[in-house]
Amino acid sequence: MTRSIRAELAAQGTIVVGVLAVQTETAIGARLPPPRMTPDEVASDALDAVSGRKNDEVVAGSLTQGHIRPSRQIPKPFRRRCP
Repeated sequence: MTRSIRAELAAQGTIVVGVLAVQTETAIGARLPPPRMTPDEVASDALDAVSGRKNDEVVAGSLTQGHIRPSRQIPKPFRRRCP
């Protein structure tokens, strides 16, 4: 969904940052194993991405990064064509 919105808004220069924050200290995140990030850390990562004009996804927490890493091995142009 993030990629679709990013593609739609690219022509007007809009930055779209997807924040993947599975391991966060929230009621839902409490069921996940540590380490968990605080909501402030997630917000800080997201704001850093926006202020740095990072037009991509922000991955928060080591467990989330471990799940995302294999899909990032696929070359970026091909990922854009994947459903």
